[in-house]
Amino acid sequence: RKIDPLTNMVSTIAGTGTASSIDGALGTSTVNAPFGIVLYDYNTIYFSERDGNRIRKLVLSTTTVSTIAGTASTAYTSFWDTSSTTASTATFNSPRGIALNSYKSKLYVADTLNNRIRMLDLSASPITVSLVAGTGASTPYNTNVGPKSANIALPVGIAIDSNDNIYFS
Repeated sequence: RKIDPLTNMVSTIAGTGTASSIDGALGTSTVNAPFGIVLYDYNTIYFSERDGNRIRKLVLSTTTVSTIAGTASTAYTSFWDTSSTTASTATFNSPRGIALNSYKSKLYVADTLNNRIRMLDLSASPITVSLVAGTGASTPYNTNVGPKSANIALPVGIAIDSNDNIYFS
């Protein structure tokens, strides 16, 4: 939804109120528990669907929503998988926070119930998804290890500074 400060009005820019994940234009597209949101440019918004297990893109000029990553499945491809996969076959489990790097070429996702931080390479064709951090185990916490060896418990928030350091909670 959008709040226009000039008119002081709230409007719907995506979804119909039905909880599902159907691509399309305003009035036909649906969204399923949108959670994280990031503005790519004046015309493009990326958002995560907590219950739809997808990463979606909204083009404001056409009010068109499309799925750029994820499926309805919540199963992680492989518990120990650290390789990348195409965005259309990637699985997320309740993705929440999202953030863009300083070049806006990579979109980072707090893949909450998979206990991982994932990265979408927006410059790749097709878009790929790879593991940045997390083993899938939420405990015991470990420190002073590489990011793919770190146990991360239920990441929700994510932010990236101008040096592309990733912060999460």
